[in-house]
Amino acid sequence: MTMPNYGTGGYEGILLDFTLGKLWVSQLSFIDSLSYSFSDDVPWDIDEGASMGIDVAIGLKLLMNELPEYETNVYNLNGM
Repeated sequence: MTMPNYGTGGYEGILLDFTLGKLWVSQLSFIDSLSYSFSDDVPWDIDEGASMGIDVAIGLKLLMNELPEYETNVYNLNGM
């Protein structure tokens, strides 16, 4: 999901529908960063040679589901 597709039309990103509680529901977005590191605070599985805990960070860019128009309330928080 983090790798863009490069086709004949140029960059083609993979878009997601992101939901976080009631704040953002089915918000169009894309993943712009993903990183991980092995935690030193958890044990390692000797047989597999891997950590039993990994710290993961993901970054999203939220896009507008509707195009903003002049003199409109883009961020409508319950009619405010």
